[in-house]
Amino acid sequence: MADTPHLALPLMEGSQGQKHVTHNEALIALDALVQLVVESRGLAQAPPSPMAEDRYIVSSGATGVWAGKDGQVAVYKAEGWLYHMPRPGWSAVLKDEMQIVLWSGTDWLDLRALPIEFAQKFGVNASVSDYERFAVSSPSSLFNHQGDSHRLKINKMGPGDTASIVFQTGYSGLAEMGLAGSNSFQLKVSADGVTFLNAMSVDGAGGDVDFSLANGGGVQIGRYTIGASPRLYLNADATDGARALIVLAHNHQQRAAIYTETDSSAGIDDLYVCSYQDDARIRLVTSHDGATQWNHLVLDGETGSVGIGKSDPSATLDVDGPVRVKSFTVANLPGATAVGAGALVHVLDDAGGSVLAFSDGSDWRRATDRSVVST
Repeated sequence: MADTPHLALPLMEGSQGQKHVTHNEALIALDALVQLVVESRGLAQAPPSPMAEDRYIVSSGATGVWAGKDGQVAVYKAEGWLYHMPRPGWSAVLKDEMQIVLWSGTDWLDLRALPIEFAQKFGVNASVSDYERFAVSSPSSLFNHQGDSHRLKINKMGPGDTASIVFQTGYSGLAEMGLAGSNSFQLKVSADGVTFLNAMSVDGAGGDVDFSLANGGGVQIGRYTIGASPRLYLNADATDGARALIVLAHNHQQRAAIYTETDSSAGIDDLYVCSYQDDARIRLVTSHDGATQWNHLVLDGETGSVGIGKSDPSATLDVDGPVRVKSFTVANLPGATAVGAGALVHVLDDAGGSVLAFSDGSDWRRATDRSVVST
């Protein structure tokens, strides 16, 4: 008697008697195999008290009445067990595991463990579209290692294209990081989801970090623990000429710098405050009552003049206000030769009274009459 090619259902012969028997066998097989739901696939021997019409996938290494039926679908009937050999591609739902398995031709495979290749779209508890072909709706996502490490890769076609991660609120992008339009790593932010400001860039070639502070923004370094002191730490090599350098620029043009430079012969690191512009002035400025600015110290790059309290020094040293020099007794005056001609001091106990004195290179003389100071 011939069978159908897919479910192996018996076919009736033209001259066959009792055709209803063959027909009923085919219906029974259909009822057992169509929309196949089995109790379990984990038993290697028949259960002791099965219910009529219970179906099982026989586990490997079967014994007893199931011996030699590994992988087959066993259906319990009043007259005993009936077996169906699966064909490649058959599927079954496992009631005890609540998952779907597929017959590969040699084994029942978990559907969720099968590789998904060349799927056009895939949504996990989420809708997909022609543009967003992969979507996940979940409280969190885990990308775990297999072995030791794990990398998430985002690839773009060319240098001018974008490979980035966008962070949204209400589906409006407010921050973006990645390779956005170049091969430099960028961090961008937006207040409205339309206009993005580049907050930071890391050059892909040299590794230089650029903070592009729009609208007068700033970089804040906060304390790590309560009571601690935040710091900006610049570390240079301990070789001659190496600099720990802060450069100040306008429109990417260097204007000034603050740096230390190593001098191993002297055993010190000198501190420099310098301007890269000809004739520029270096000013130390503070404010009073939040408004009035005071030029405490001005270094004029054109004339070399120093102003204290003067914005435009007109002499080598131009001081806006009284100048106090150190006071000495005659007995404690420093050597006039050592300090050199032109040095000024205040003498407390000169014979003629308290007086300013200057060094002529060999003696201290009173500023009033040029006489050598004495007691």
